[in-house]
Amino acid sequence: MASGVHELIEVEKRADVNAMTFGDTCVWPIVRRIRHFGNIDKDRKQPTTLAEIEDTAFKDFAIQMKDNGLDRTADLARQKAALAGEAPCDALFISRLLDHTDRVNGLHYNRLTDPYIALLRESGIRHLKVELNDKSGDDLAGRYEPTVALQTPPWQSEQYLAGMPEGVMNSSAVFEAFAQVSQRPPTFDQLASYLPRLWSRRNYFRQLLRRINPRVVFVICYYSADMLALMWACRTLGIPTVDIQHGQKGSSHALYSQWTRMPEAGYALLPDHFFCWGMPEKRIQEATWPAMRLRPFCEISGNPWIGLWREPGVIGLSDKLTAFCADLKSRKTVLMGLQPLKALMPEALPGAMRRTPDWLWLLRLHPHQRYRIAEITAYLEAGRISNFEIEMATNAPLYALCRSTKRLLTQFSTVASEALAFDLPVTIIDQDGYDIYKPEIDEGVMSYALTADEIARVVLENKPPQPQREARVEGSLDVARRALAKVMG
Repeated sequence: MASGVHELIEVEKRADVNAMTFGDTCVWPIVRRIRHFGNIDKDRKQPTTLAEIEDTAFKDFAIQMKDNGLDRTADLARQKAALAGEAPCDALFISRLLDHTDRVNGLHYNRLTDPYIALLRESGIRHLKVELNDKSGDDLAGRYEPTVALQTPPWQSEQYLAGMPEGVMNSSAVFEAFAQVSQRPPTFDQLASYLPRLWSRRNYFRQLLRRINPRVVFVICYYSADMLALMWACRTLGIPTVDIQHGQKGSSHALYSQWTRMPEAGYALLPDHFFCWGMPEKRIQEATWPAMRLRPFCEISGNPWIGLWREPGVIGLSDKLTAFCADLKSRKTVLMGLQPLKALMPEALPGAMRRTPDWLWLLRLHPHQRYRIAEITAYLEAGRISNFEIEMATNAPLYALCRSTKRLLTQFSTVASEALAFDLPVTIIDQDGYDIYKPEIDEGVMSYALTADEIARVVLENKPPQPQREARVEGSLDVARRALAKVMG
């Protein structure tokens, strides 16, 4: 378990973390967030346009899917009316630009929200898909699921800051406990810097939600600054909330697991429901929650985007993508899922590539880091390493690659769990990844290698994994339908 989570558990033993309040709300979840991300050396560059996620030169290497004749113009008009409070809204989805990492029928597809929207449409449930932006913008053209742009006002606006509590109560014991157990403790100033925006956005979202009046709100990454405020606003209005799993969680993710002092009524800054991919994740997440509680609950929803790929005849590949994948299947290929970190790649990776000259290494950058393709190419070529491909590996649909390669390697990416759903052997090559995927490694479902020699040996031997005793990622669309029916009531 990562040291940051150990520290949080220890602080929850030493201090009454639930007594630390801002107004009538406990802000311990924010401190957990600060500590969790204080351990991660992420690349701070985030995409602000779809052009930063996708290279249009690869638009012909795309996928097709039946949309049952969706009238996107009419659907967008209906959603705009819902945003204005002039039409009913059952399910509000807060979408993110950065999750539109696939093109379906030539349109930008949000792999996290759009499958759920399609399933709700089957049942006649009316949705509204919104993308928030600090800047003004036109309608978000080119989305597979029509999406309404919503410009949020400056959080510094006096009308939304009005009535803000004067300070945080009962915080000293919490930060004193951190000082005793952590070499890099979060500070009160870090917490205080969150609170004006949190309060302002809460008040803005309350106003917005009263107008839309959704039955349920769905989000990705509930713990971003504005989504925490949205959770709070929904709780004050009695609107149920759902966090859709977007990546790996496990026992090392402090925003999803190891809450050892969770109140029976939950935290106002947390969702009411967590959609998770499978029973192992649900078990880890709920392990320390009170057995008798009002909220939150984990609902096994599976991954419906994987479900669509696994349904016969649903996903079609373009001719160029079909030919590319056929070529991969005929060769010795290994897919390397890189992380959005400051470092270009794991230190041992170039050495492993040199030791496996007959293997083609597909280096897949995180969607946020396509801008680093040229940099990584130059770095490897300077080291006289040529047995790699990076542009198609980064731009081709991930699951098409998973179905066409011999093995997947990654440090600690979510793609490790996703690859299991396609029966692709997985090897973790990072100590943090070992901590995250230790249950899978201990069970033999994944393997672990750290040095260049170890990584090369795993690739060359390419042994199949042990069968999973229970699915890490449920791929049935019926699982997703049941989860939706449960939260929609």
